[in-house]
Amino acid sequence: MKTDSSLAQSSFVHIPSTVSEKAATILRTLIDPKLLPPVPEPDDVNSWAAVQQAMESYTVEQQKPLIDILQPAVSEMFVGGVPVLEVKPKDWQGSHKLLVYIHGGAYTLLSAKSSLANAALMAAATGLKIISIDYTLAPHAKWQQVTNSGDSLLN
Repeated sequence: MKTDSSLAQSSFVHIPSTVSEKAATILRTLIDPKLLPPVPEPDDVNSWAAVQQAMESYTVEQQKPLIDILQPAVSEMFVGGVPVLEVKPKDWQGSHKLLVYIHGGAYTLLSAKSSLANAALMAAATGLKIISIDYTLAPHAKWQQVTNSGDSLLN
């Protein structure tokens, strides 16, 4: 998957003159989905694995500056047999409250690690410990297996 800056040479979205220069800069970095490789067939596990790995590498790299700023405490663990990241904000004050975060990616992309910046932002904004679920992605697991992961967290 090609995800370097050459894909974002000129913005494919209209950038209104009413947005800040900072927002305009962010909009210019967006990648035109038409330039991305086609989505693999549902049963092509090897092609999906390659797409998932490329997206994972790209997003982990992209979030490093924000993680460096926020400096969350991150621990890998299992809850109910499901891998999770425990994310605490810098200078966390112990609390029994927590927020459970299920990352986006349409159940086919990303992971708790590649969406760590989102969990770290939530932790910093709320002061809460975040449990970020690292569910198995399709097509490596079917819908029912993925959604059952949440059930084991609650039991």
